[in-house]
Amino acid sequence: MGRDVKRFLLDFISTRRLQGEIESALRAEDFVLHVQPEVDLASGHIVSAEALIRWNHLERGLLPPSEFVPFAQEHGLLPSIGAWVVGRAAAAAALLRTIDPSFRVWFNVSPSELDDPRWLGRIGQFGDALQGLGVEITESVAMRDVPATLRTLAALKSAGLAIALDDFGTGYSSLAQLKRIPVDVVKLDRSFTAALPGDMRDREIVTAILSLGARFGFETVAEGIETAEQARALRDAGCRYGQGFYLGRPVPVDDLVRIVRQRRLMAS
Repeated sequence: MGRDVKRFLLDFISTRRLQGEIESALRAEDFVLHVQPEVDLASGHIVSAEALIRWNHLERGLLPPSEFVPFAQEHGLLPSIGAWVVGRAAAAAALLRTIDPSFRVWFNVSPSELDDPRWLGRIGQFGDALQGLGVEITESVAMRDVPATLRTLAALKSAGLAIALDDFGTGYSSLAQLKRIPVDVVKLDRSFTAALPGDMRDREIVTAILSLGARFGFETVAEGIETAEQARALRDAGCRYGQGFYLGRPVPVDDLVRIVRQRRLMAS
């Protein structure tokens, strides 16, 4: 047997094995949902959270999405994983909204899901549960085909979902395009917060984006906040919301429920 044939067979076996493991994990509930809080920088209240899937692998432990989502997308397994995330995010939102009726849980959507007309149908099946959810779409994906994006986002808004533009500032938005897209939130990319408060150029970029938010009527969430100094600089610049390890790491849903409840009791 030639070396190339042997490598092909090994790759084929490895692929089939991982496909089978992912399908089994969905059936056995081996995936878990973690949520990372988004915080009001002035009050310290947790007002929303981003849903992040993890795989509780029997042999390798808790795996981040980078370990399996690209493979799942390549091999047609992402629709099932995406539906699982939306269902669990809706359940988490319902639980958290018993504490704070305005609480929202955000989930990420991939380019392949946005391009799949059946995806909107699957989302619509969740009905009223979507009222507590928001969908995050990266800026670069949203700007690939603006007319198609507008149609998809209009359908999502009609279903009750809020819309966030993720990684804002790294894509190709023009002001003419941005004002057409019905976003509720833009998430300021971590590349603009990492050097705060010392980098003057990043401070000016942050100020400009916050000004755009005020003009176009969307809220701004700063990502990647890892120090008190960064949080303070963003708050002083007028950024209302933030997300990052300094403000809270991803945790299981039950842990976030407990934290939110405790903070609300302490504030009352």
